[in-house]
Amino acid sequence: MTEENLSELMITKFYASPKNKQTELLKMYLQTTSNKDRLIDYLNGKKITDETMNISEKDYIYIDISTSVYPSINKEYYQQNDLIVNDQYIRVYVNHINPVTGYINIRYFTSLTIESTQDVYPGYLTKQTDIIIA
Repeated sequence: MTEENLSELMITKFYASPKNKQTELLKMYLQTTSNKDRLIDYLNGKKITDETMNISEKDYIYIDISTSVYPSINKEYYQQNDLIVNDQYIRVYVNHINPVTGYINIRYFTSLTIESTQDVYPGYLTKQTDIIIA
């Protein structure tokens, strides 16, 4: 079963369960969310921002070319197209920030030479304010 099918099954099961079970589960789930403000912003339809990393949804950011992601970054693609800045950083697009986990979903070219998206733990990224473009 794919992750998407499993999610759909869980959603269907959630809505089919009694209202008190839905409320109870939501309370437990929401208590585990580390950043309540981010979740409120999401529910209000606002753009999510990771304040500590200075990263927002729908922005372009710089990441280290050696950032740990799977599939891995296609370094040759970025070198051949002269897309490496300061011999260290590449520019990627932030699709979204997960309001529950805080993971940042980026778009980049992979070692499979295709454009891909991947969730990245914010701790693997460099604070945007710490990057100096020469």
